[in-house]
Amino acid sequence: MIDTNQMASVPRELLEQALDAAAAVGMQDVADELDRILTPTTAKAAELIDVLPSVAIEGDQLVIRITTECLLHAVTCSPEWPVDYKGAPISIQNGPLLIQEIIHELQREDEQGTNQMHRMLDQAAQDAINNGSEAVSYD
Repeated sequence: MIDTNQMASVPRELLEQALDAAAAVGMQDVADELDRILTPTTAKAAELIDVLPSVAIEGDQLVIRITTECLLHAVTCSPEWPVDYKGAPISIQNGPLLIQEIIHELQREDEQGTNQMHRMLDQAAQDAINNGSEAVSYD
């Protein structure tokens, strides 16, 4: 038996093909609904932009932003996040406290004075070079 309450992910291309087919055979109500799904509203698009992590230059500063809601969701989606006896991600009981603990870990220095922020930026710079950065001289 098929569970009709379960969400499914459908490639955009298939939805567009279904929209074209529905319009071609006169199923306007189906075409309208598919068009609604395929055309996000400005509010939805702005909402999504506000939720996703971002990195930008503001003046002379590199600014990394992530909402606390997104951070708490993202950490539980990590493959390394612990699971309970059922195999489900363990739940966060105190989000604000976990966020403070994450900030502490990001700023905690090792014996050489390096922290996770330094290592993240070092790795990103190395990845840029490995991907053929045009900003450096390879001579």
